[in-house]
Formats: sequence, structure tokens, C-alpha cells
Amino acid sequence: MRLGDIVRGFLSSTVQIKKPILKAPDLEDGFNLDVTVPKFSVVLTPCCSIDDNKLTLCPLLRIPSNMRLDINPYFKEAPTRINDKNMLSDSIPPDKWRALKDVEKEEKILEGKVYSLVHYFIFDGHEYFPSYQLRGSTINHYMIDFRTSYSIKSPLIKRSNGKPLDEALINSKVIQLSGESRSSLRNKISAYYGRVPEEDLVLLF
Repeated sequence: MRLGDIVRGFLSSTVQIKKPILKAPDLEDGFNLDVTVPKFSVVLTPCCSIDDNKLTLCPLLRIPSNMRLDINPYFKEAPTRINDKNMLSDSIPPDKWRALKDVEKEEKILEGKVYSLVHYFIFDGHEYFPSYQLRGSTINHYMIDFRTSYSIKSPLIKRSNGKPLDEALINSKVIQLSGESRSSLRNKISAYYGRVPEEDLVLLF
């Protein structure tokens, strides 16, 4: 099992609260625990850290219509382009780019290549993925949102040390990313967690 592997059969749990629970929980605190079994999940634990019965996953989702990839021909032609850094002249929708003043365009060009939608990563269509409609187009691209990652524990999650893996764990793996795609995922999730907020920039510099 490796970073970016698409797997099946792993539970996902989400805790919803109305406010932080600062005393022994009771019904008045208002909390809810949702447990689901996503059709597919993506391994987000780095390859070298998959051990100690722990695994970080992220549910594989349909691309939401509010992402509006259709308004930008650059991303509509190849949705997985959001996985890598791009020039802002490409990632900004054409009408908005044309509306910018020349000075603004020059400033954005000088920024070089940057990530768009930094918390999303899109997977190419695959025969395992059911097709669906997105704003009039039939696609089978799916995505993950780093903000929905979760962890699970299982005695099967451990280093193999040359020993055969449990059959259930082997059968849970559906797709393995190419080395190039895994590198893109590693780079983007690093950028997602590595962003420095403005208030910290003031302290650091």
C-alpha cells in the first residue's frame, strides 16, 4: 500500500458538533457521529509512514458543480491540470483575465506558476469509476478534498518486512497511481499544509 492508492472497504467517520464540548458530553451539547463506507478512498499516509496500525485516508468524491471547471477551457480540457502549478494566465478564466489591467496581468505573470484550488486533487477517469453528469458533460473524473481526510486503525496496517500481506488488505487495493501522479499528489498536499498565513509572515520576516 502506498501514498495515493485508491482503496475500498474502509469506514469513514465524521463528528459534527455545535460548539466545543468543554465538559462531560451530554445530549444538550449537540453532537453527532456519522459513519459511512465510501465506495473508494485514497491513501494519504506517506509510503514510509504506513505502519503502527494507523492509516490516513480521504474519500473519493465526484467533482462538485460549484467548482465550475467549465468556465475555464484550460481546466475543462484536462481537469487534472489543477494538480500541478500553472501560470495564472491559464488558471484564471479568460473573461476575468481580459478584464485585468495590464499592470495587474504583469504582476500575476511575475508570480510564476502557482497552485489553483489548493485543497483539491483530481484523478483521471478509470474503468472502475462510474460516469456521471457534470454541467451537461459526462465524465468519470473524481477528486479528493484534503479537508475531509480521516484516520483509521487496523492491526493489518503494518510494515510487511518481507512477509505476505493479509489477503483482505491486498483485495482492498483497487488502483495504484503512477510515479508521476504520486509525485504530483505529494507536492500538492505538501503545498496545502505548507501555506504560511499573513499574520505569521509578519512574525517570521
